[in-house]
Amino acid sequence: MRRWSAQAKARLIEATLKPGANVSAIAREAGVATSQFGTVRNSVREAGFVIG
Repeated sequence: MRRWSAQAKARLIEATLKPGANVSAIAREAGVATSQFGTVRNSVREAGFVIG
């Protein structure tokens, strides 16, 4: 099981929130299931968190 640091998670989520970002490609490059990545991304957006 892979463990991600908080900084690594934030960088990945931040990359997906950029206009025109391809979530599938970012998830694939990170070795994460697209559905799992999308769920986390949506939760972050709905909570109103600002990363960066």
